[in-house]
Amino acid sequence: MNYTITSADPTSDRGAVLDLWNRNLPGANADRYDWLYDQGQASGWIARGQADEVVGGAGLMRRRIKVFDGIATAGQAIDLNVDRRHRAFGPAMALGKTVAGAVDADRCRLIYAFPNQQSEVVFKKAGYRLVGTLGRWAKPLTCEPLVKGRLAGSLSGRAAVGAANLLLRCSSREGYTRTRGLRCVVHQQFDRRFDGLWERVSPALPIAGERTAEYLDWRFRRCRGIDHEVISVTTQDDELVAYVVFSRRGRYVYLDDFLGCDPKYVAVALAVLLRQARREGAEAVVTVFLGAARYARLLRHYGFWQRPSDWKFMIYGSPSRETTDAAGILDPENWYLTRADLDTDF
Repeated sequence: MNYTITSADPTSDRGAVLDLWNRNLPGANADRYDWLYDQGQASGWIARGQADEVVGGAGLMRRRIKVFDGIATAGQAIDLNVDRRHRAFGPAMALGKTVAGAVDADRCRLIYAFPNQQSEVVFKKAGYRLVGTLGRWAKPLTCEPLVKGRLAGSLSGRAAVGAANLLLRCSSREGYTRTRGLRCVVHQQFDRRFDGLWERVSPALPIAGERTAEYLDWRFRRCRGIDHEVISVTTQDDELVAYVVFSRRGRYVYLDDFLGCDPKYVAVALAVLLRQARREGAEAVVTVFLGAARYARLLRHYGFWQRPSDWKFMIYGSPSRETTDAAGILDPENWYLTRADLDTDF
């Protein structure tokens, strides 16, 4: 069967793409489409089969990224989906290669992706290379889930949970982290101080997506469906030295992004978040991260456990543009990835 791949018009093809998502990506919706393809920097492609029927689609979310000593345009491959009856006939591969063509045409320095098990083979065949696995981390705040279904509701069960929670709270390092000389505030806005923090932090991050006020505002404040908040850590002179972005879903608090000009300031922001989450009765704080070992050690220091993850991180760079940086780009230690670098919060 022959398929035609064309660029998707954000307006005229909106309905067809949303119908396609409804069939194949039930978690996606119209708000997400508008956020990415109208308000954001994403562009899309669609695959048409016989009788001009839309049978698949894919997108590329562009953003500016620091790659060693320079700033370049990069992108995340997103929204690859094909109707079930066409998955054995090649449109997925054609779409994957079309998205990768943005690098070959010098419109992007590189493209990264987080494929699921079904699409991983498509990305491999399209030329993407594996960098690592996006780590999943969780910090338990209560021992209650451990006794559910066993001693739940019994007097001995409640006593055991109370004693375990007291021990957990007393052994948690956030209770002993000092904030003296620093101001920690919860808010929802990203102002010019975030630009200044990015300028100071970025030289120490070999590869990282820009975290300017403009980008963070689009990624978190304008993202519909989830309310994000920020804990900022500032000096007495109102200089921003660290922040964490977080959100709540049920009894879980999600640490969506964190950045600081020194790990000790990130530690303060983490401690404030953990204390607040515990006061609110959260069951756990969870996050995702791939990057330098010093930040993984910081998470472990504050009681986060790394959980099993099959969330692969892959990149595409054109073979015709290989540079001396190629090995460094494939080293996960050089990257700095959080949910701020993903197209979704789910």
